[in-house]
Amino acid sequence: GNEVLAPYYLPVLADKSSATYPCPPGCIARQLQCFSCPPGTFRQASGSACSPCPPNTSLFQDHWASDRCFSCPLGGICTSTTEAPVASEGYIRIPDFAYQETFADLIGPN
Repeated sequence: GNEVLAPYYLPVLADKSSATYPCPPGCIARQLQCFSCPPGTFRQASGSACSPCPPNTSLFQDHWASDRCFSCPLGGICTSTTEAPVASEGYIRIPDFAYQETFADLIGPN
């Protein structure tokens, strides 16, 4: 869904000697709390900010707290960086979080 994940307090943020980023990938640190990157954005483990999925590239991210953008799958139509793909004509969507083989060809070799 489109729910906002509740921020949580991390004591390690107060420790200035911490050498690693204190929030999990897909989240950013602000005011001693971790906040989820919104749909259309991501944060990899090596980053420190939510980065947008590049527009006009068929990349999207429709979940909160993600560490990557997904490529539009074969058989899918991606018109937004923040919304899941829709099935193009002749395909049906098969839910799969990783968007691997998300759309099955309805016509196929029958």
